[in-house]
Amino acid sequence: MDNPSATPTTTTTTHKFSPSFPSTSSIFAAYASASATITLLQQAYHQFIPKPLHDRLSAFLHRILRRRSSKIFTLLVEEYDGVKTNPLFEALEAYLCHKVLTTSATCLKATTDSITNPGGSGGGGGGVPMTLNLARDEEFKEVIDGVEVCWSFSCSDPPKVRRKPSYSYNYEEGETQATTSDERVRLFQLYFLKDHKDFVFNSYIPKVMEEADKIMNKERVLKLWTLKYSGYSYEKKGKWESVKLNHPSTFDSLALDPEIKRTIIHDLDLFLERKDFYRKVGRAWKRGYLLYGPPGTGKSSLIAAIANYLKFDVYDLQLMHIQGDDMLRKLLLSTTNRSILVIEDIDCSMGLPKKRKDDEDEDDDSDDDGKSKKSKEVSNPAKISLSGLLNFIDGLWSSCGDERIIIFTTNHKERIDPALLRPGRMDVHVHMSYLGMTAFKKLASNYLDKSVDSEPHRLYEQIEGMIQTTNVTPAEVAEELMKSKDVDVVLDGVVALLKRKRVESEAEEIEKERVKKIRKIKKEEKAKKRELLQALVDKAI
Repeated sequence: MDNPSATPTTTTTTHKFSPSFPSTSSIFAAYASASATITLLQQAYHQFIPKPLHDRLSAFLHRILRRRSSKIFTLLVEEYDGVKTNPLFEALEAYLCHKVLTTSATCLKATTDSITNPGGSGGGGGGVPMTLNLARDEEFKEVIDGVEVCWSFSCSDPPKVRRKPSYSYNYEEGETQATTSDERVRLFQLYFLKDHKDFVFNSYIPKVMEEADKIMNKERVLKLWTLKYSGYSYEKKGKWESVKLNHPSTFDSLALDPEIKRTIIHDLDLFLERKDFYRKVGRAWKRGYLLYGPPGTGKSSLIAAIANYLKFDVYDLQLMHIQGDDMLRKLLLSTTNRSILVIEDIDCSMGLPKKRKDDEDEDDDSDDDGKSKKSKEVSNPAKISLSGLLNFIDGLWSSCGDERIIIFTTNHKERIDPALLRPGRMDVHVHMSYLGMTAFKKLASNYLDKSVDSEPHRLYEQIEGMIQTTNVTPAEVAEELMKSKDVDVVLDGVVALLKRKRVESEAEEIEKERVKKIRKIKKEEKAKKRELLQALVDKAI
């Protein structure tokens, strides 16, 4: 029998908490589902929402973020200011090139000109010479006098939308083709607090420009600029693209008459130091040169020597690809100061009026069909006018820029319109003639490492006598000097070349005399026909 007074017993059960985690397969399934959804939404956004709405949404988000960070000021430095290159952009490239090694950026852009020469400048120490700069969307921060600034490089891709194409003639394919511009917009962005605006504009930016100017002058890299080519045609907007100019030609190595060298160098030095003089007399600070002579006489080498001497960039302007005077003006305005503008073969690179050496002979020189040779010439597709070119060289547009050299080259000076030849347009005329003995001595010294005067050779006297009576170009002799390391073999080749050129020259003279006689006979026959026709007319009257 139970005891009624006994105390009842309470049993308590304690449950231990054990968390339940999802399985690995379910985590991956959720991740895959989320990724697929995001990708689908992203594709739908870009495919179905129009580009103008993209821009509006981006601008809206940018305004919201900018309001939230209202204390931050942003300065944009674009690569181009209209059609001209922005000097501040070029200065920042030089400045940041020397600063990026101290940055915490995880990605840098590297360029190099050589993979064999040691002693790099950008990488600090030996190795491959490299130039480092900020990569796209990377940042560089520095603190100047307690003020922190942040530089960022941006490069916006062209919008991938359907645009109205422009049509241009492709000379290589011989047909008209449609093109669209895909040019990127490159710019630097500078971020800093608005409270430091006065310091940045009045102190920091001038300091950056000053330091960049020192860097560019100390490590000046010459550039060769040419008209930008995109797709099937050249840019109608008038933009240049460049490569580094590493031409080794100098006045010391140039095989040119010493008196001509001294004249050119003196003229260049005088031009550089007379900025105030040009302004005082009311003339644009520019100088025009005409280099004329047979092919292979060193016109291109002289241009490179001038560029290396002055440390000027070179703009190679090919008039055949210019679509009109407006494009020509944009291209010329976008060239920088301290530069050389080169227009090669001016007599045949565009449809400019030409001065004929003997108009009467041209009229009489016709084929059997009675058509003159002038009518058989291929029409030049250049669309610029003589007045458009002259307006920039010596007109109102010539004042848009300082310290510029304009160089024209031609193989036939007599064919150039007199309007281009006068002083103010082509101030200095340099005749690049055939090789003389003085120039040959320089070539022999360069290629053979031997002085003609101090180390005479048995063939030098014979070569000197033949050079004086033979028309041979420096390029032809230089090619012979490169054929062997043996001095005797090389100079024997030069003698053989001179003999061959002499025979060819005599044959050309005989041919010229024959052609001259034929022209004379045709001219006399035409005169007799005219007299006979006039006699018949008089008799009929």
